[in-house]
Amino acid sequence: MDFNDKLKLYGQSNGSPESPKDLWEGMTFSDQAIGALMVSLQKCLIEQTDITGILRGLKLSRHMDTNQIHVLNPPTFKIDHPPEEEN
Repeated sequence: MDFNDKLKLYGQSNGSPESPKDLWEGMTFSDQAIGALMVSLQKCLIEQTDITGILRGLKLSRHMDTNQIHVLNPPTFKIDHPPEEEN
């Protein structure tokens, strides 16, 4: 798929005043995406691992109505709680 095919996919033609830069301009993170980034950071801190691997693996989607980025595969992790002592 070449550049012109991608423009057609987004409903634009070569003569359109909108450039590919305009497609991404003004986009913001959704609350869900911010939460996914925070969980990524917490996970790496707890596991003492590098965050770049998690960030590279995130699949992003743009909500066309709100112009916000969402994460399609937010990270998860489990924390094991120590057994509670009986009194």
